[in-house]
Formats: sequence, structure tokens, C-alpha cells
Amino acid sequence: TEALPEYRRRLQMLRDDDLPRFEARFKELLNKETINSMAAFQAHLQKRKHEIEEKIRIINTSLRSIEYDRGLGTYIELVSLATPDVEVRDFQTTLRACISGDGSGEFYTEQKFLQVKELVERLAGREGQADLDARWAAKVTDVRNWFEFGATERWRADDTEREFYRDSSGKSGGQKEKLAYTILAAALAYQFGL
Repeated sequence: TEALPEYRRRLQMLRDDDLPRFEARFKELLNKETINSMAAFQAHLQKRKHEIEEKIRIINTSLRSIEYDRGLGTYIELVSLATPDVEVRDFQTTLRACISGDGSGEFYTEQKFLQVKELVERLAGREGQADLDARWAAKVTDVRNWFEFGATERWRADDTEREFYRDSSGKSGGQKEKLAYTILAAALAYQFGL
């Protein structure tokens, strides 16, 4: 009871300083900045994804100039496909969910903040799961893992597809080697500006 007057005085100071308003503003800024940072992170990953797609486009320009099957009039074109890897796809979905609105008009909600917090903790490595989380983070944030690649052999005459190659499955050793060397030649031509 002796301390009661001191507690009342401190409570009045908090009211006078309008601490609840500052607390709400702090929370709003924290949530907004956290989500903005996640949006910047996603934009960075998307930029890396587009860079890979652009490099494939340039390599395809080189590939188009190489006759793949002499006498048949075909060329090879690299095709990038979205990976079927569940961890990568779940990460992409979670990241999109972290920065999208919930339809209520209230974007910066406690729920959204907790969603972002959970993802950030996993990316940073949760206690007791740091090694597992580090492998997961390296995998899902390496944009090269967002793709699966194939190659299509196309007719020069009309650009229609003659055959589609995925992981060189079903091809003889010589056919696989020929496909690999053709793509390697185009990549080297791109890399060295030939």
C-alpha cells in the first residue's frame, strides 16, 4: 500500500504520454516494415528468376543458329518449367501469402505478422532445427531450384516441335551426348559472346 501513490503517479504519466497510441503506432510500423521487407525479398528472388529466363532466351538464340540434326533441318530450344518440388512450391506460396492482403481491407494484421515471423524464423534457423532449416533455406531461395529444364527439337521450316527431351530420358548414349554438346556449345557461345 505504501507504493500505491507511486504506481498511480506512473500510471498517470503513461496516460499523459499517451503510450497506448505510441504502442499502436510502433506495432503498425513494425508490421508494415516487416511485410515491406518480405516484399523486397520476394522482388529480389523474382528478379533472379527473370535473369535466368533471359539467359535461357539468349542461349536459345544461339541454339537456333546451330543445326541439330543435319539433313532434317531441326534446332534445339531450351524450355524452363516450374519445378514440381513440393518444398520450393510451398515456399513460393508462403512467401506470396506473407505479402498479399487477406481481402478484408486490413493488410497489416497480427495474423499476417505472425505468418511473416514464422517464415523468417525458418529462414534464419529455428532452435533445434538449424541445420535442417539451413539446408531448406539454401534450397528454396536458390532460384535455380525453381526450374526444371527440358529441350525441344523443332523443325526450322515452321518451328513446330519434332521431339521433347526431359532429363534426356529414353535416349541412347549418343543422342544424349549430342544433345548435351549442342546445348553446351550454345551456352559457351553466349558466355563468350561468339
